[in-house]
Amino acid sequence: MFRTAIALAIVCVTASAAVARDLCIQIDSGFYAGSALVLKKARITRRSVAPVQGYIARYVAGTFSFFTPLYGQSVVNANGRVAFGITFQNASVTPSGSSNGSGEPRSISMVCTPGTGTTIRPPDMCSTFIDSTSVNAHVVDCFPEAAIP
Repeated sequence: MFRTAIALAIVCVTASAAVARDLCIQIDSGFYAGSALVLKKARITRRSVAPVQGYIARYVAGTFSFFTPLYGQSVVNANGRVAFGITFQNASVTPSGSSNGSGEPRSISMVCTPGTGTTIRPPDMCSTFIDSTSVNAHVVDCFPEAAIP
């Protein structure tokens, strides 16, 4: 009985890790245009609720200059539509140091809809609000330029 419980626990942990993947979403308009949300090991399986964490790779003057932590929750319905509630702070790291700003944390409300099937993937669109401002965004393949230096 004990061996069966251990085997079942290993299968559950392995299966859970297998469905978690990095998810990248590019912001296409507004103040953060060109920036990427990098959600690390996002669990976005149908009918699930899960925490999300990662960072915003802020695109400024042709390069990713600031890397700001983010955290939140996701919920996915049976059709694969994903809703994210995300908060990010004013503290960042840069390729050469850090940046710390004042002010309230910012919020991102986002719903991504699968284009084909029930899994979001590039180039699926995401209805997005940063604070109360509507911006365009879409799912992209994660790219090395948005990695933390």
